[in-house]
Amino acid sequence: MHETASFFNDCLRSGTLLGSLCAALIVPPVAWLLCRFSLPYIQGMKDDPTWQASLAAAAASLPGATLLVISAQAVIGALGTACLENPVGQFVFGLFAVGLAACIVRAVGCAIGRARHLGLLIAASQRPSARLALAASACGLGAREFDETTPVCALARSAPPLVLVSTGALAVLADEELRAALHHERAHARRGDQVVATFVTFMADVLPLPSAEFIAMYRSAREFAADQFALASTSAEHLAGALLSFAKGARAVAGAPGFADENAGVIQRLKALLADAPAPIHPNRKRTRILIAAAMAALFVAALATPMISAAGPAACPMPSAQRLVR
Repeated sequence: MHETASFFNDCLRSGTLLGSLCAALIVPPVAWLLCRFSLPYIQGMKDDPTWQASLAAAAASLPGATLLVISAQAVIGALGTACLENPVGQFVFGLFAVGLAACIVRAVGCAIGRARHLGLLIAASQRPSARLALAASACGLGAREFDETTPVCALARSAPPLVLVSTGALAVLADEELRAALHHERAHARRGDQVVATFVTFMADVLPLPSAEFIAMYRSAREFAADQFALASTSAEHLAGALLSFAKGARAVAGAPGFADENAGVIQRLKALLADAPAPIHPNRKRTRILIAAAMAALFVAALATPMISAAGPAACPMPSAQRLVR
């Protein structure tokens, strides 16, 4: 009993282990709650998909990122301290390390599963037809074709960019519409959307608190943003025509949303493509977006600083004194 009291007394004063452990248990859920509070504000950013996609991705990944950052500092800070010479400290540290490892292993397993499904689809695909190869080359993309009656066009890899196109898509798309769809996928590659999506889903899997709304919002907003990005290389009419051709039978492929991902709202995308010049964003809305982004950044910086501040306590975890050893 004395040993346990001694451990908690020493480590609470130093903050090297328990300070970081408490931060790892408290800060990520607080980050999640604050992100949930920002949900209606981020949902209202449909007039600016780039901001909406960025903030939704940040909100989905922030709790998991803070958990990893604080936990890494807790593990590093505890190594070599006298707290771990105490059996109670060893138990607490071991329990903490096992829980962290379980979270990471789960997230890695989910990521490997998604990559495996996509890899199997790529492996089952074949060299593109002359028509697809020509269109993809004109857009600066690699392409693979697979036998599927459902119209599908999805980015399978970002570096170098590779697009998977179904035979069903080639059957329903005119040449200009095919190029428009490929420009849309190239926009995803150039914006780094696939890399961001991998990071966001990994962080959401590390700390499995409810974040599906943010992930769905990110996927939707990035489709709108990719549409706008693609308009620098194609016309709105051709892009809208491609979207209509896909919308009848669109579906996701191995976790990678296709060109007409139903979560993105086909009707809303068509309206955005065919509308006149977008209305200017109200200054108050701009300030709200900047404020939310600043709050998330501040929260992450606080997560970085919390273990260091707690570790800079009045004393480091002391070595057991001679008097304590005598007792």
